[in-house]
Amino acid sequence: MLGFGTRLFEDVACLIYDCLDWRRQHQHYLNNMRLVQVPSVPRAGARTTQDSPAEMVQTTTPQTPGSKKRQAQEETTPDPEPAALSTDVDMRYYNDLLDQIPPEASSVPLILHCMLEQVVATEQDIPPLSAADSEKGVYSLEKSLADYMLSAVMSLPRSDQEKKRLRETFGAVENTQQKTEHQRPLLINCHDERALRLHHLP
Repeated sequence: MLGFGTRLFEDVACLIYDCLDWRRQHQHYLNNMRLVQVPSVPRAGARTTQDSPAEMVQTTTPQTPGSKKRQAQEETTPDPEPAALSTDVDMRYYNDLLDQIPPEASSVPLILHCMLEQVVATEQDIPPLSAADSEKGVYSLEKSLADYMLSAVMSLPRSDQEKKRLRETFGAVENTQQKTEHQRPLLINCHDERALRLHHLP
């Protein structure tokens, strides 16, 4: 009987000490826990309007000298509301940078770099690349067509004077066909995934 009582006392004592240890760990967790309030960003078209303190309906109560003093003490200047956040973010610079890179050549460092460039462009009010292209208008399209037509005309049997006059009028155009003929064959080592993905980039 004495042995049973000893074992029971030891079991209960161990359970009590374990509970104290768990409580100490939980208290340590609560003391070292830091909660960061993340602001909620409403989506476009789903913003809920909140009534300002001035628009709230106030119930009229019989005023007494004591109540007037109490109301004067309770009236305080409202805290300035933080700027409303929105999911509508200017991503034109980011999209313009990624549009220049083929999807198979994209990587995590490249995407992070484009995101940082978008942040810098937003802070410094740098116009996106698409806006710069739109300022040129149709001229850029006509320039490309003129270069193509000029390269086609230069391949025809023309006199040197006519070719010289065309070069001076429209500008010198490199013959891409002759340029590709002088290029050497592209050699890619086996299992070279980076060269396989980026060989078409200049």
